[in-house]
This record gives sequence, structure tokens and C-alpha cells, in this order.
Amino acid sequence: GDLMAAMQVVNLAEHQLGDFKTWFHEYMHSKDKRLSPATENKVRLHYRRALRNNTDPYKRAVYCIIGRCDIADNHSEVADKTEDYLWLKLNQVCFDENSSSAPQDRMTLSQFQKQLLEDYGESHFAVNQQPFLYFQVLFLTTQFEAAISFLFRTERFRCHAVHVALVLFELKLLLKSSGQSAQLLSHEAGDPPATRRLNFVRLLMLYTRKFESTDPREALQYFYFLRNEKDSQGENMFLRCVSELVIESREFDMILGKLENDGSRKPGVIDKFTKDTKPLINKVASVAESKGLFEEAAKLYDLAKNADKVLELMNKLLSPVVSQVSAPQSNKERLKNMAHAIA
Repeated sequence: GDLMAAMQVVNLAEHQLGDFKTWFHEYMHSKDKRLSPATENKVRLHYRRALRNNTDPYKRAVYCIIGRCDIADNHSEVADKTEDYLWLKLNQVCFDENSSSAPQDRMTLSQFQKQLLEDYGESHFAVNQQPFLYFQVLFLTTQFEAAISFLFRTERFRCHAVHVALVLFELKLLLKSSGQSAQLLSHEAGDPPATRRLNFVRLLMLYTRKFESTDPREALQYFYFLRNEKDSQGENMFLRCVSELVIESREFDMILGKLENDGSRKPGVIDKFTKDTKPLINKVASVAESKGLFEEAAKLYDLAKNADKVLELMNKLLSPVVSQVSAPQSNKERLKNMAHAIA
């Protein structure tokens, strides 16, 4: 890939190279490292007539790179390592959809991706012995989704897979599944053959599942990446995940904050992620109410300053016990104290 060094060699041997110096000079100074159609045709014609059966593998490889020809030749004598093979083949990839090149001289990125992912696949790259090599192959050919999914399958690599996904997600380089119910890696109708989509939401939820109940603070850090994602019903995934986390962990005060004796709200962990906490607290309260956790829901509505819902739930809670005799540690006594605290 060192074109300056290659040019120095060309200059030293120019009397033995014929038109090659002119062709290489054009290749070196073109913005996209692509010869003009006329020059490209000359290189390919010369290659077919004089070099295809040449015994010098390096000479054949150089012509195939600058002329992007004979894509079926893997140049194994020269590119004997995976990274060399990738570099050589990526230099032959044609990004011009309107190219008039013959099929034997034209390889699109999609075709190359399919060859690596489907035709060669995991068995060719011995993934059990060299998992990171296969990840590298997929990643360097911009098959980010397949690379992440592959790495995520192995427990000890899951952390790496998720953090690579987070970076690409923030850079808007991930092709995401169109629905939350899709498999972790999917191919959708209308996608090019080698294209895969990653269910980013599922990836994060699978990863956080192992520690969200024991370390909800850590789980929140990951859920924050879902703040602009919505489920099939249009519900914000950050609100949904946090709501489920709070209900399951029962860490209401730590995550959402709590009311002090003077009526002020002591901030919770969630304040780090949003300035307006009321919608989230109301959401958690609504989920708690739907699960029959009326006492918790009433306290949460109170935290969110939703007086109407507090009154509604306290009436529902007090109605069955109002006629009972008050006794220490009874439901009536507990609810009465709760009502006094809210009032």
C-alpha cells in the first residue's frame, strides 16, 4: 500500500516497464485510486494477452490491483495471510454501479461480503481457534452487524461485542432491525444478499439481563442509549426499560429519588440522564399500578406531583379497611400512616 515507495521502484526500472509507469502514475494520483475507463481497458487487455499465465505472481497481482481485473484469482502466492488477502481484494472492489466492466473484472462490495460471510463462512476461518480473525474479516469489510452478532455468541466476548455496537450505534453506522421482535441478526426482504441487520435493542437487553437486578445503576448506563428508540407501539424504549428495572429491582428511592420531610424531592440516579423526571416517574407508577402494586404506585405518583392519581389510589386502598378496627401493624394502621405522610 505504500504508493510513494512503489513509484520510486517504478522510476528506477521504467525502461523495462513500457507503459506501466504512465498507468501507475495515473493510478497513484487519482482521487479514488481508479484508472480512467480508457486506461483501465488498456491495462486489462495487456493483462489478458501477456500476463494472465505469467509465472511472476507479484507482477500479476500488481496489474490486477491497478486494473481491477481477473477477480477470480486469489493471488495466494502473494497474499498468503488473511489481512493481505483482504487488502488486495478490497482494492479490487468496484463502487461504481454504472461500471461497464465485464463480469470477470467486476466485483462489488456486496459480492465480496457475500463471499466471505456465506460462501467461505465460519468453517473456512476456523472460528473456534481464531474467533477474532473472523470478527476482523467481517468488520474490515463493513459487515458490522454480522461481526457483532458473531462475537456476542461467546459469553466471554459479549462485553466487547456490546461496546463495539454502542460506538457504531452512536456514529449511526449500524443497520438496525425494523422491529423489536426480530432475531438478533436478520435479513429483511429487499436487502442485498449479504446485508444483515442487528436488533440493537435486543442486544442491550440480553446483555444487561445478567446484572440489572444486582447492579441497576450500571444497567441504566446502557438503557440510556435507547432514549431515541421506540417499540412497535411507539413507546420510548428508555422509559420502558427503566420502568421494568425499577419494578423488578424495587430500588424506587435509589433510582427515582424520594420525598424529604419538607416536601422537596431528593434526586435519584435517573436525574443524571434526564432533567424532566416526571414523565419517567409517572410511567413507573403506571406500570406499578397495572401490576396491582397500588401502595408503591401511590407513592410514585406523589413523587411525580400527580395529586389526582394519588387521591384515586388512596381511596382504592382505604375503602376496604375504613370499617376495620385499627390495630398496631395492621393494614389499616399502615395505610393511615401512609395517608398522613402523603398529606
